[in-house]
Amino acid sequence: MLLPLLVGLTACGANESLQAHTSSNQSVQVGTAEPLAEDVSQPWESWLDLASVAALDFRSRVELRSSFCNGGCRYDRHSQGDDRYLSVDGDEGVIFDETGPGAITRIWMTSGHGTSAPLSETVRIRFYLDDSPTPAIDLPLRALFDGTVEPFTSPLAEDRDAASGGNFTVVPIPYQHRCRVTVSDADDETLWFQFHFHRGRNDLNVSSFSFAGAEQRLTKLRDRLEQPGTDPWSVRPGKWSEQTAVLVPGDSAALSEVGPGMLTGVELTAPRSHWDDLEIALTFDTLTFDTISSNVAVRDLFATPEQASSVPGSLFLSPRVGDTATLYLPMPFRRNAQITVRSTASTGSIPITIRVRNRAGQVDPNAGLLAVTTVTDQTEPGRDLEMLRTRSATKWVGTFAHLSASKVNRHPYLEGDERIYLDGSKHPAHYGTGTEDYYAGGFYFDQGPYAHALSGMITQSEWSRRPGQRTNRGSAQQPPAHTTMYRWTPADAPIARSSIDARLEAGATGTDAMTARHTNFFYAAPSSGVEWRQADRFNTGSEENRAEHQYQHSGTWSERTLTAKYEGNPGHEATWSGIERSTGTSSFILNADGCGPEIRLRRLYDATMPGQSATIGFQPLGESDQLLGPPITIGLPFSAGNQQRRWAEIDLDISSDVFNAERAPHDRPLAIRVSVNATPDNPTSTFTEYQWELWCAMDSGLFRSGFETGDTSQWN
Repeated sequence: MLLPLLVGLTACGANESLQAHTSSNQSVQVGTAEPLAEDVSQPWESWLDLASVAALDFRSRVELRSSFCNGGCRYDRHSQGDDRYLSVDGDEGVIFDETGPGAITRIWMTSGHGTSAPLSETVRIRFYLDDSPTPAIDLPLRALFDGTVEPFTSPLAEDRDAASGGNFTVVPIPYQHRCRVTVSDADDETLWFQFHFHRGRNDLNVSSFSFAGAEQRLTKLRDRLEQPGTDPWSVRPGKWSEQTAVLVPGDSAALSEVGPGMLTGVELTAPRSHWDDLEIALTFDTLTFDTISSNVAVRDLFATPEQASSVPGSLFLSPRVGDTATLYLPMPFRRNAQITVRSTASTGSIPITIRVRNRAGQVDPNAGLLAVTTVTDQTEPGRDLEMLRTRSATKWVGTFAHLSASKVNRHPYLEGDERIYLDGSKHPAHYGTGTEDYYAGGFYFDQGPYAHALSGMITQSEWSRRPGQRTNRGSAQQPPAHTTMYRWTPADAPIARSSIDARLEAGATGTDAMTARHTNFFYAAPSSGVEWRQADRFNTGSEENRAEHQYQHSGTWSERTLTAKYEGNPGHEATWSGIERSTGTSSFILNADGCGPEIRLRRLYDATMPGQSATIGFQPLGESDQLLGPPITIGLPFSAGNQQRRWAEIDLDISSDVFNAERAPHDRPLAIRVSVNATPDNPTSTFTEYQWELWCAMDSGLFRSGFETGDTSQWN
């Protein structure tokens, strides 16, 4: 399998490569002082300026709340006698409950028995924002997707006919303090659901959703999605340059640009009959330790399966009808960019034309470098299929997938759930309900291929034996069943400080014999001399640790030792000792020496009891425990219960100016006093705290010269 390749090149080696492939007729644009990105006020509003798709904006993190069956059982849906409610409030079942600031950016649902069916006409869905007793949205569930109520109309919302068995909306629903989503008259319904949402940092200011202001805010998003496949760069697209060549086996041709700038288009023209014989490399910022080099097959880069004679366009890809295809993702670079096409054919020659469009200008300091990798994996007992694995700050914005399996009727291999782990957490931040659901379809895409700007199913075929042939004979001669799909996530991209580990269950039980190929589009952060590290960890079950971290509690508590599993299949088993306590406040001190202004608190807890809500306070401390600033207070979201996979983790991001590196050393925090005021949903419930970890960005001392990053502003 292939992994992301972050190449550290020597100055000589990188320079030789660049000279060997520099086009003689390229158009070079030297950077100007003009900024590339407009002001994008919220992390999910990338449609306001597509350049922000490349930005690693850590003001929020994207997670998924879904109807998956926790504890490893099979059916990932709400149904009679097997509900997926977080809690029940009168005649309403709560299916989403999060503290703010944040926003729901994607909702997907489906219903049916064996095949997809229209959503119920009697079920209502309500969104209660900021603890208001009156719902901000109160609609028949079907109206959230069927185009009858603005702004939930196409292309911002689609029903099962348009999305091949799925119903989805990408209308953002922001909230400042809290969002609770309920359904009524749904106890007897069969319903699968997903809510992708942003959990915002404390310094994120959000205007909560209202119908009055929604449509105006969404005009540009609607424009972006209405014409998939058309060039989305209508403002300052840049200037095209071109290189033509005839490639013999093993030969390559390249086109380069000098930065700073941003490619807004990469176009390749070559005979479609030879696309299997070409690979393409995208290389950004050579001569630095941040070089990102991606080598992928041309078919995979342009999401064009060989079974398809033509492919509709999407948000970042042109339609693939003839011999030309164009990628429209933003591709920022600070020093240089190079696009190389190589022939892998054994005989013959292939005429090609490479075109790139460069928008010269300064690069957003938060912009990552585009990487494209293809990961191919096959079923092995006891582990999930690999989708993507990175070991750097990453924003994952798109996937083109080809899944196949033999000896199967229909497409049961699509039953597998995706599980996405962020920043080394053992608890999945995303746990899906089925492969086709991830791509917004339903019931194996039972309405056939579909194409939307953000997702689609391109081709699908079933495995079938010859007439009269036994299922277990001669099957190798039959083409396997397959499905090809794509999805772009500009508004709900998984984003991580240090790593993404994305996995796919091999069918419903994780044992289906199948092959998965995922081509992933993501942005990796350039090195800045700052590393994401664990600054401290408090094991509450250790008496020595409690004394060291000055643990105090106002009520009663008891120490417990628990052996249990984390969520997943198979779940990771671990034994920890910790504290179970009643309502009331506990406090402890975590070391924060060397931390930057952005920190994260990670809690490990026993999820047996649902509703372990709390209010958490942070007080930065200096020398002699001197208070250095006002306390910061955030809410701990409502927790789902899980009696089978009891270990769970939750991450909370905090930002404080008192950690600013420009402050005098004696004014910078050395520690943080954390207070946890437990307010369980049920006053008789317990609140559990087994571990608390403090993570933060620390100065590693590397790259200060600026040589590796290309920043020579501090040189004499």
